[in-house]
Amino acid sequence: MSADRLSPPGFEDAVKAAYWHRNRDDMAPTIAAFADLAVAHPNHGPAMFELANALDAGGEEARAERYYRHALDLGLAGDRYRRCVVQLAGTLTALGRPDEALAVLADARADHPQWPEVGVFAAIALHRAGRTDQAFSELLRTFAEHHGRDDLNRYRAAWTETADTLGHRAVVDQA
Repeated sequence: MSADRLSPPGFEDAVKAAYWHRNRDDMAPTIAAFADLAVAHPNHGPAMFELANALDAGGEEARAERYYRHALDLGLAGDRYRRCVVQLAGTLTALGRPDEALAVLADARADHPQWPEVGVFAAIALHRAGRTDQAFSELLRTFAEHHGRDDLNRYRAAWTETADTLGHRAVVDQA
């Protein structure tokens, strides 16, 4: 991990504006806004991360993976680095590559054991890999160790969607 380069003038304001106008039901304008920023700042890790994040939220995980990796290669620091690592793992899981996700998360946990979202993303990857007991154990351990932390709230919508999908799948399987 290297430090974020100093953001170009106006970059952070453009990021805030794109998020302000975001509509999760129609991510195309947000993706376009971040794609424009990425074109304008092709060697700026945060620009690549923000584009990856928008692509991921828009259901374009395969494209998002490339930009998450590029952002990490260019350099990120702080919260963007943290989010990039765990969101890359989530994307790998969504793409059906949970073992790769678990490797990314193992590295993150070794370097940053205080990141609670690593445990939740690991539980999702373990479940996707068919290791349900280990997934449940991971999830319980994470919540026992990190209950009430604000940094877990960031992913509430994505985790709720995953829970709803799993719940629906269980009902269909029982029918």
